[in-house]
Amino acid sequence: MDIIISILAGLTGLSASLIAAIFQRALKKEVHKDKNKDIAIKIQAISKSLSNSSNELIDIENQLKERISFVENLNTQAQKAEHIASLNQEQVNAINDLLGDNLKKESRKSFWQGVIVNFIFFVLGATVSFIISRYFL
Repeated sequence: MDIIISILAGLTGLSASLIAAIFQRALKKEVHKDKNKDIAIKIQAISKSLSNSSNELIDIENQLKERISFVENLNTQAQKAEHIASLNQEQVNAINDLLGDNLKKESRKSFWQGVIVNFIFFVLGATVSFIISRYFL
């Protein structure tokens, strides 16, 4: 009987250690999988962060290009203003005379165009008024 109890005790100990070893391996595999998952998640997060950073850099580059273009435009306008400011009185008078003549021509032309357009609308309004009063009232 002592021998049977010893054998059963040994088998129980052996099965307990086998079960413990199986659980240990399973846990190690899970931990290893979790570590791999953690690494994969971290790599995805870093990749996403780099992608976002890249997009932000592209936006900043576009904004800088727009501002550079704006500054270049202002520089061109400033050069024109300096050139105009450097004109002497004779050149200024010549430009004023030229612009004044052009403005007078355009003024006369737009005056007569306005008169013609107003006359057309006057005639149309009078005709419509006559038709309405004659046939509808």
